Amino acid sequence: MVLIFAWQTIYSLLTKRLFSMFKNLIKNIGTLVVVGKWNVHVFAPEWVKSNIFEGEEMQISVAFPAGPYQFRGKSFELTVSDNRLHFELLLEEESAKIEAVEALRTILRLLIQTPVTAFGINVNYLTDADMSGFFPKL
Repeated sequence: MVLIFAWQTIYSLLTKRLFSMFKNLIKNIGTLVVVGKWNVHVFAPEWVKSNIFEGEEMQISVAFPAGPYQFRGKSFELTVSDNRLHFELLLEEESAKIEAVEALRTILRLLIQTPVTAFGINVNYLTDADMSGFFPKL
């Protein structure tokens, strides 16, 4: 009971404040990662198409013998494994980033019983600074 309440509180904070907390970062989002104990069998192609990509055309890839599963739409690619969800953005438009965050919110709402241990946003930065001396030569 305590774990369910804690997760519902975390979900509530993520869904209500995600955009406000990261409004400055959303321009630079490269990937979203959610670490947890995901049941990959829930992510059947029909379920993903109707709940995540909402009927949009998507491509499906599976690394044999047992995953991870990749679902690719117009805006992002979702990779599902038993320990993480990984959203890779395919477009730089803000609408694509919002679609990925909304897909994540949908997954968290529908699979609220899933134990989640970490949430991460990887950001991309472009710079025209000279970085030649920053990395050692191999």
